[in-house]
Amino acid sequence: MVALIAFFNAHDSPTTTAPSNSGPGRFDPTASSAILRAGNVVLEYSNRADRAALQAVARAETGTNDSADSALVAAGQAVIVGRIAHGTGVTARAYQRTLHAPNGKDPAVEDFVSAYLGQGAQ
Repeated sequence: MVALIAFFNAHDSPTTTAPSNSGPGRFDPTASSAILRAGNVVLEYSNRADRAALQAVARAETGTNDSADSALVAAGQAVIVGRIAHGTGVTARAYQRTLHAPNGKDPAVEDFVSAYLGQGAQ
């Protein structure tokens, strides 16, 4: 029995501790605003064609309509979709994580939101 417990403990360790550079996107220490520290995810786009796809991701992840609910923002459970004047593709930001995707339909965007929504400064 002791050997079995030792076996599982030895094989469980790699899955319970992950380096800060694992997961979708890249480590970005500059992504640390109060909104991101709370656990929210921000999706920024410049091409209007990306808006609908990003809003669909936000709805799928939070169950809300087109705008982030203030209660969800306060709880760190919001996906905030916003347009920026210049840029290319889509930039997804979470606490200390950033992902650049070519467009809003890239599956990496939804993977990023799923991985980091609610995962602010802990």
